[in-house]
Amino acid sequence: MRGAPDSEGVTTPPETRIFYPAGWYNPRPTVTPGEDPVEEPSTNFTQENLSPFTDYEFRVTAMNQAGTGLSEWASVTTLEAFPLSMSSPIVVGISSTDLNVSWIPPSRDQARGAIIQYTLYQFLQSLDPFAPPESTQLIYAGPGYVTNFIVTNLEPYSSHEFAVEACNSVGCVTSARGSGNTLPDAPENQEAPSADGYNVTSIRASWLPPTIQNGPLASYNLQRMEASLNSPPPVVEMGSRFSGGGYYKFTGSLIPTSAYTGIELEFRIGRPTPYSQPVSALLLFAVSRDEQAEYIVIQLRDGRPWFLFDPQGGAVGVTPTNDGGRVYDDNTWHHLKVTRDGARGYITVDQIYTGTALSSTSSTIIGISDSVFIGGLPNDFNIIRTDTGDTEVVKSSLVGCIKNIQIEQQHVPTEVWQALDWSDAIETYQVVPTWEGCPTNLDTGVHFLGGGKIIKL
Repeated sequence: MRGAPDSEGVTTPPETRIFYPAGWYNPRPTVTPGEDPVEEPSTNFTQENLSPFTDYEFRVTAMNQAGTGLSEWASVTTLEAFPLSMSSPIVVGISSTDLNVSWIPPSRDQARGAIIQYTLYQFLQSLDPFAPPESTQLIYAGPGYVTNFIVTNLEPYSSHEFAVEACNSVGCVTSARGSGNTLPDAPENQEAPSADGYNVTSIRASWLPPTIQNGPLASYNLQRMEASLNSPPPVVEMGSRFSGGGYYKFTGSLIPTSAYTGIELEFRIGRPTPYSQPVSALLLFAVSRDEQAEYIVIQLRDGRPWFLFDPQGGAVGVTPTNDGGRVYDDNTWHHLKVTRDGARGYITVDQIYTGTALSSTSSTIIGISDSVFIGGLPNDFNIIRTDTGDTEVVKSSLVGCIKNIQIEQQHVPTEVWQALDWSDAIETYQVVPTWEGCPTNLDTGVHFLGGGKIIKL
């Protein structure tokens, strides 16, 4: 016996004698009296412990007194057995959404049979806390002569794991895992930058990373463009501009919980035309949670400034009483300061015109507010208070400018005031960035703030 010769004529295993039966073959089996014939040699043999699906060659040697005769070599292949191993698949990204998964067929001694089918599995991760953390999905099954498969519709720059199963007629074997990444793609959902004035000649721009990066850490290019219809540019001055319908929202801790309240600001509000009705607008609004039992409000009603407060159970409104009933929606800057000492409130306009009022409640402390709004309220904000008259809240948003807001942080033993940082807002809506300032010479018409347009259908 020997193994089938390879391309270079080498046989593995080499030629080996595996069976040597004794006996004598008599072609004329006539038995004479007294003759004791020798048994004929065996003419069959079973060779064991061979390798599955391997070619072997056998030949028979016959010997007599005259010499030795040799047969031709006879070839035979052992039957198939379960395959032993399969190498891991090779995973290569060919686009941002596609992977080429290929595999090398197992060697003959590992396949131990003709491979008739390959099956490809993908390992999927689950974020469902009630499901197994990983599952296996069959994504391809094909004939034994196919050695690759294109996996499509994947996420850009995502990692995936696969295993391939090789089967012969007896059984199958599964490889270890192979992994690879899809190629990067352009980032998605990059939000617009925010910009704020740094000094008189500089603007600070900042931005968040794209929510879907689709690749390694992104590099950034910042572009600048001239604002539309901006020649000549408007004359502006320091301040935060409100164009109507917008607001800044701050946490309720902006106004400390205390028996004292102090807020100081400057505002400029003008009527749309000289013949328009006096302006009503909400400047600042803070109200307690749930039943809204306590509130602090600064507003303009019919062109006059009002300070409203309620330490719980006694809302009161304060407006100047020594200004002859003048209105302040004259498109000039006015200084406004409101303070509260327990149940008594004070208002001072332009450091000349004053007013005071006393709440009917014995309570003196206003607790922390749910939020503090400046310039207006969200459309869906629900005021459940039922105040009327001087204590009713104006719901109209501000069209104008505010600057230099100061809030009292401590009253005793010495007063401590702190300037408002507009960047501390937790939410903004339809407001002009503070670095753009407040125009001083706006004309009647449609205002383009840069990057906007009107489409007429």
